[in-house]
Amino acid sequence: MTKRNLIRVNGFLVVRLPHLNRDQAGRGVYPAQPPVLGTIHYGGIDRMPWFDIDEELYPGVLPANIGQARQLIEEDNNDDFTGIKLCKDLDTAFTLLEYSNRLEAANEVIVIRSEKLTQIKGAIDFDMSKVSWIGYDVVVLGDLSLLREGLFTLPASFPRWEERLNESGLFSSRALFDEYVAAYKAVSVKGAIEQLPDDTAYGIDMVEIGRLGPKI
Repeated sequence: MTKRNLIRVNGFLVVRLPHLNRDQAGRGVYPAQPPVLGTIHYGGIDRMPWFDIDEELYPGVLPANIGQARQLIEEDNNDDFTGIKLCKDLDTAFTLLEYSNRLEAANEVIVIRSEKLTQIKGAIDFDMSKVSWIGYDVVVLGDLSLLREGLFTLPASFPRWEERLNESGLFSSRALFDEYVAAYKAVSVKGAIEQLPDDTAYGIDMVEIGRLGPKI
């Protein structure tokens, strides 16, 4: 692999597939139905990350190697308050994916990158031939996705924005960032959706999402 093939990314997450991004038990932490507009499912960063691992982590029933790998991810991300628990090792991410999908192929590995996350968490080299970039999510780091909480929650309050989503339920261009954040703020002050916090440690950023194929 040459340096020409390398890109800088922040890390990896095991997340639910867009159409399975739901908590079937209906416990209220995650919605019982996946966020969807017509046939377009939300495909951003806020898709129940590490969910099927954590379901067994807290009761203490994970195999030792899986539990240790998940705990190391937690420890490696304790130095910031973004709430984004990244894995920096792709082999580990795929090991946790395999365990998460042992009963149902409900999860995938994604890779993410953003300017602010690079400042906060640093970045690693990654072979760009392994990733298909699918779009940008708009994220309050440490809080929520403004796409999921806004457009996918109350689409009627965001006229014409649905037309700007790509097939992955994301934006294809960074150029929409300022306009969408302004639209979200205008809707949120009316109280229909969650308002932006007055103070955020890291602010709002566009997080680029990449989908990885099967482990080679």
